[in-house]
Amino acid sequence: MNAYPVIPRQRAYRDVDEALEYLVAQAPPSVASGFIDAVEDAYWHLAQFPESGSPRLAQELEMPGLRCWPLRGYPYLICYRWTGASVDVWRMLHQQRDLQRWLEP
Repeated sequence: MNAYPVIPRQRAYRDVDEALEYLVAQAPPSVASGFIDAVEDAYWHLAQFPESGSPRLAQELEMPGLRCWPLRGYPYLICYRWTGASVDVWRMLHQQRDLQRWLEP
């Protein structure tokens, strides 16, 4: 089985950092540690199965090719595009946000 590179954009890195900062300030250390594990697990999964994310949001937002994968145990979605050669991670957003506004280029 091929593993494809998962390439987070700069904004996706910031999204992870901001979520982690919030969790460190608001929750026990095990929650923040679990969050990092969940992000790593999600990236591993997407590297193995890049087309497994849901295209539903792409249809709603009229953004062809967009896929979203939920972060296990946390209310976040990894929003990405599968290019055929890599997984281009645009954002990691809390599910309660206005996703359309946050996904605008």
